[in-house]
Amino acid sequence: MIDRLSNLSKLENFLSKFDVKEFNAKLPMGLEVIKKNSHNSYELKLGNLVVTSKSENALDVGKKYWASVSKSSVGSIVISDLVKKPPFFQEKLPFFVDVEIFKKLVTEEKEPTNIYKQLIFENMANAKSKEDFLFNGNILFGLNQNVFTIPLKLDNNKAIIQYKKSKKKQNENEQTKIDFYAGFNNLGQIDGEIFLNGDSLSLNLGVEYKNSLTHLENELEDLTIFDKINIYLKKNIKELFEFKNSLLDIKG
Repeated sequence: MIDRLSNLSKLENFLSKFDVKEFNAKLPMGLEVIKKNSHNSYELKLGNLVVTSKSENALDVGKKYWASVSKSSVGSIVISDLVKKPPFFQEKLPFFVDVEIFKKLVTEEKEPTNIYKQLIFENMANAKSKEDFLFNGNILFGLNQNVFTIPLKLDNNKAIIQYKKSKKKQNENEQTKIDFYAGFNNLGQIDGEIFLNGDSLSLNLGVEYKNSLTHLENELEDLTIFDKINIYLKKNIKELFEFKNSLLDIKG
C-alpha cells in the first residue's frame, strides 16, 4: 500500500502538462479586468495585450478570471466562459513550495502536517507584508482542517494544489482517500478523488474547461500508476478550503 502511495509523487509529471508557453488558441488562459467602459463592455489584460470585450455577466474591475480565448474568422480575439479566480490567485503568490518537498508531503505517512506547519510558521514570522502573513495564515487554518494548500511553480505555470487525506475501513480492507483541488494560473481548475482500496489505485478527475479535458485525455500515459481513471467535464469547481480576506473571517 505504501509503495502505491509513494508513486503519487509521479503526479508532478502529469501536473507539468498544464504548462503552456505560448498564446496559442484553445486552452483557457488567465486575464484581468482593468476597466469598465459601459454596462457590458470591459478592457481586459491578457498577457501583454489589452483588449476590449463584451460580457453578458457583470465583471469585477481589478479581479482576475479564467476564460476561453480564441480567434474569430476575421482575426479578432473572442473571450468566453469567464470564471473568477479564487482569492489566493487575486494577489501575487508570496512563495512556492519546492517540488521535492511537495512530493514528500504527498507521500509522507508520518507527521506531514507538522512538517508543513513548521515551514508556514517560519513564513509568518518573516512575512514582509500583511498580504504575505494573511496568505500563510490561511494555509495554517486550512491545515487545522487537514487541508494542505501547496503553491507550486511548474516551469512557466503557477499553481495552487489542495488535498486532504482520509482513511476508513471497507469490508476487510482499509481505504485511503485523497480529495484534491488544483488551480492553474492559466489553464483553470480541476478537482477529484484518489482511492487506494487494497492494492487498487483509482482516480476521478473533474475538469472545468472542455479544451483542458481534451488536452489531459491525450496525456493519460503519464498516469499509468492508476488502475482506473475516470475523467469528466465539471462546472463550478470549488477549493477544498476557501481563503478569506481576513483571518477573523475564518471559522474552525
